[in-house]
Amino acid sequence: MREKDGFSLIELVITIAIMGILVGLSAFSLNYISQADARKMTGEINSAFSELKTLNMSKNTTAYMHLYRYDGDFYIKYDGSASCTPDDTGHKIGKDNMKIQVDSTELGSGDVYSFTIRKKDGAFATVTDGGNTYVPPSKIAVTDDNGRTYSITVVKDTGRHFID
Repeated sequence: MREKDGFSLIELVITIAIMGILVGLSAFSLNYISQADARKMTGEINSAFSELKTLNMSKNTTAYMHLYRYDGDFYIKYDGSASCTPDDTGHKIGKDNMKIQVDSTELGSGDVYSFTIRKKDGAFATVTDGGNTYVPPSKIAVTDDNGRTYSITVVKDTGRHFID
């Protein structure tokens, strides 16, 4: 008998099927990574509100949290000033493939939304910096590039905040 060289048709079909399964799984995992990024970003904003409350309750000065977009990425920065100039010195929380809406207003490039907490009762307070006034929103939504949205509900009068 003679030895056969090369692939049989069955081996080729099995190889193509395995490659198809691997490609399908990798596409699914990339979709899941985008979903995880949006969920993580929502969690980071929610945690930032808790940090802001801790900063304001534990110090004699008023702390402000600034949520902003700079050079396509999203950042959070804490400081003692009601105004904020977007730059890359804050804590980066998300990439340009996400969207953040504060109530119904989308945070665009160079946009800032500032928050603070009142010491006396822990409620969210209106922030005024020169010509801008930031009223505490009732909802912050993070949307990934596939359209999935994760929301944070903000209760202005009590200072509570939670992920929906």
